Amino acid sequence: MNRIGLCGTGKMGLEIAKRLLDCDQIVTAWNRTQSKVAPLIEFGAKRATNISELVKNNDVILIIVGNDVALDYIYENSDGIKSQDLKNKIIIELSTTSVEKMKSLEQTIHSLNGEFIECPVGGSTKPARDGNLLGLVGGNKKTFEKIEYILKLICKRYEYLGEVGKGTAMKLAINLPLMVYWQALGEAMSIATNSGIKFDKALDIMMDSSGAAKVAHLKSNIILQAIKK
Repeated sequence: MNRIGLCGTGKMGLEIAKRLLDCDQIVTAWNRTQSKVAPLIEFGAKRATNISELVKNNDVILIIVGNDVALDYIYENSDGIKSQDLKNKIIIELSTTSVEKMKSLEQTIHSLNGEFIECPVGGSTKPARDGNLLGLVGGNKKTFEKIEYILKLICKRYEYLGEVGKGTAMKLAINLPLMVYWQALGEAMSIATNSGIKFDKALDIMMDSSGAAKVAHLKSNIILQAIKK
């Protein structure tokens, strides 16, 4: 069994780590804000105080962060991924970024003697906790086969799509109609609330109609705040 390091303990990273711990995996966690690692320590994870320690003591490193600024910090800071020798290490990049960015990360990892797999995931915190994510995989096929057991633990479905970039392209394709829907739902709720209908009532009716998507409730608080502005 490989030792798994987790880089990024935001909402998704936290639940993915808990899922892996539930499945009797050895997990070490690191986050730039160390206090965010505490819930995982209580759950049975180990703590890494820096990225060097995380890489040194683990065979597979999962990275999941929310944006390119966070990615750049993890890779490029003085103690970041670019400063490590990644021989016999596998990096699994779960973050969502651009196709070009993902390909550049692969090149970085290969230049440091490591192996690289992209697997941007679809799903929210509950699917992450329950092992029901959708994984969109790109990278070397033999490397994929080495870490497939991890994907089986955290995903209800994962697809190997070929070389790095294809997984990210598929994730962006999935995100596009969702982005259009969120915008349309916000406009729709504005029509209702501007006519004097309470937001909660309008949303409840919407969720029981053909105007609802199965993920619509996940953004209700964000939409409410946007309408108030």
